[in-house]
Amino acid sequence: MTRNDLFSCMDAMDDEVLARSEKTTKTENNQRKPHGWWIAAAACFCLIAGFGAWGLFGSRTAADPNGSEVVAGIVDLDEDSFILDGQQNARYQRFTYEDFIRFGLLPEGTPDSDVYTLAAMCIVSDDSLGATLGTITTASKPELVGKTARQYKTASGDNVCIVESDGGYEFYYRKAILEQENAVAAYELLERAFGHDDLGYTLFPDDYAGSYIEGDKLVLLLTNVSEETQKKYKTWAAQYAGVLVFKEAEYSYNTLNDTADAISKDLEDKGYTITEYCVSETTNRIIIRVANCTSAQTSELKRALEEAYHVPVSIETVQGKWTTVTP
Repeated sequence: MTRNDLFSCMDAMDDEVLARSEKTTKTENNQRKPHGWWIAAAACFCLIAGFGAWGLFGSRTAADPNGSEVVAGIVDLDEDSFILDGQQNARYQRFTYEDFIRFGLLPEGTPDSDVYTLAAMCIVSDDSLGATLGTITTASKPELVGKTARQYKTASGDNVCIVESDGGYEFYYRKAILEQENAVAAYELLERAFGHDDLGYTLFPDDYAGSYIEGDKLVLLLTNVSEETQKKYKTWAAQYAGVLVFKEAEYSYNTLNDTADAISKDLEDKGYTITEYCVSETTNRIIIRVANCTSAQTSELKRALEEAYHVPVSIETVQGKWTTVTP
C-alpha cells in the first residue's frame, strides 16, 4: 500500500463529507515527480487496508467489482436516496442515466431521458426480482418510507435494487459506508494544521514520521511521543482527537524524504536508472526502485546505502515487467 491509500478514502467520500475541509493535500502516485506539490508527498503512506493506490484528485467515488460505490459516511441524505431498516452502514442512491448504462440495464447508445422513462424501458418480472433487502425507514422522498426494496437480478452485480412507487418502478444502487470517516477527518485537520509553503508543499513537523488508519483509529508515527507532543497533535485534531493513536518511530518523514532525494541523485550520478523512489511511512524506511539490477547487485547496493546514509533502505529492481524486492 502507498500514501495514496488515505487519499483514496478521501476520493471515495461524497462531496458533502469532503465539504468540511477545503484542504489542499499533497500526495504521490508511488512515483517521484521532479516538480510541484507531488514531491512533498512522495511517501508510501501505507494507510487504509484495501484502499488501492489512488490519487487525491481523482473520482469522488470508487466502484467495487460488483458496482457498489464506497462513500465515507452519511451526513445528510442527499436527493433521491434512502436507508433500509434504520441501518447506517449503507444507503441506496437512485439511478441516473449513466447508472442504467453501467449496470447493464440499458445498452450503450440508449438516448438520454428522465429516470422514469429509462426505468420503464427495463423489464421487471418475477424472474428479475430477487431477495427482499429490507424496508425503507429513512428517505429523501417521504413517500418511499415503508416500502420494500428487492434485489434486481438482471443488473450486473448484486448491489441494484428496485422499489415499487406510484409512478412505477424505481432503481437504486447500494453505497457502502466506510467506518474510517472520523480518522480521515482527523488527518484532514492535522494536514491543514501542518500548513504548506509557497509551492504547495506540506510542511510536516520534524517529529512526524507517518500515519495510517487501523480500524477506526488514525495511528500517528512520531519520533517523540511525549505527553506534550501528543497534546499538540490532539489539539490540531480538535473534535477528532479521540481517534488518534501514537506510536514511536526512529526517523522523521522529513529526514527520510531529504535522504531519499540525496540517494536518488547519488545513484543517478553513478549511472543507475532510478524508476521510482518514495518514503514508506509505515515501515519507516526509504524505497528505491532501480532498473535492471541483479539480486546480488541490489543486496550490495542496499548495504552500501545504509552504511553511507544511516537510514533503512529497501531496493526494488525492475526486470522487464517483474519486480524483485530486497528488503
